[in-house]
Amino acid sequence: MCFEFSPNEVGFLDPGAYIQTPHLKMDFEGGRVSPKQPFKRQPINLAQLQGICSSFLADLVEVLDYLWHWIHSIRSDEDKHHPVFLLADLVLNHANTERSLSALEKLRSVFEDHGQFSQSLKEVNSEKWRDMAREGRTSFCHELVSSVGDLTSDLIQVDGTVDDVWWVIKHITPLLTCWTFGTVANFLYHFQDPAIPTEMSAKKQMHLIDGGLYLNSPYPSALRQARKIDLIISFDFGEDPFEALWKARDYAASNHLPFPELGSQPTRPKSFYVFEEEGKPTVIHIPLFNMDNCKDPEEIKRMTDEYKTFQVFRCEEKIDHLAYLAAKNVEMNKDKILQEIKKAAERCRAKC
Repeated sequence: MCFEFSPNEVGFLDPGAYIQTPHLKMDFEGGRVSPKQPFKRQPINLAQLQGICSSFLADLVEVLDYLWHWIHSIRSDEDKHHPVFLLADLVLNHANTERSLSALEKLRSVFEDHGQFSQSLKEVNSEKWRDMAREGRTSFCHELVSSVGDLTSDLIQVDGTVDDVWWVIKHITPLLTCWTFGTVANFLYHFQDPAIPTEMSAKKQMHLIDGGLYLNSPYPSALRQARKIDLIISFDFGEDPFEALWKARDYAASNHLPFPELGSQPTRPKSFYVFEEEGKPTVIHIPLFNMDNCKDPEEIKRMTDEYKTFQVFRCEEKIDHLAYLAAKNVEMNKDKILQEIKKAAERCRAKC
């Protein structure tokens, strides 16, 4: 389900439910702003929008599952019953009753002789744990993490791999279990309309995930039928210069939207492509690294390896170099771009 942001409105492309952007922070019920807001809120600003839009790890279940598998991958046989690893099992799986219950019982066994440890750990038995709501389990886990923090210097030896796991449990999991990443009020909450699926209106809050992991280019917004776009200029910055283009084609096909034929994927990318078909939007596609600014396939591969998508760098020289290459691509193809814009304008006039 694609969620779109613009300066004026935000909302779901399908089924076409939108509100004004400043209202994104407000609580809604039944399609109207709720008169009883939890607290006075200012309209959402650009910095907050950037935080929401960049939340590419907003699937809590996936993140907790990844952390759990990572911790088990670095755990040795000797660490199997170490309190920190048992605590990791409990915290990361507290929503899974059976898996977390096993870790809870083992923790109780380890600390049953230490009266200064969390009193709750002694009081919560299997029956209470099964009946406990998720929020209660979250609070319980936070108390345990705090209690263990007071004991690591004497009862629990924390070093090496265990120290790394303990740092994650102590500093990262509280942020995850009190999840706020990409969370906003659901303006469809209790909204009654046959076009709105029940699962979209059942929860008071929604968790947005950065769509770049699915399609790192805003094609869904451009292909929205209400916009009636004639020309799309696509600047690709991915490791695969055609990945976003091919995914956009598949997205259009699955949603019954018009999109031009693309043919086969080139092995030696040029700096300018035009895909056009009558009755469908024309797509100009400009790969960042190509045979016109890199000269040969070996240079394209070297540049792609140097500027991989998943990396963090703040080197001003590298940023300037990428900006230069992007500008060079436009400069080289300025006349072709203008020609396609004029053709699109003529098609638009012919429709009127």
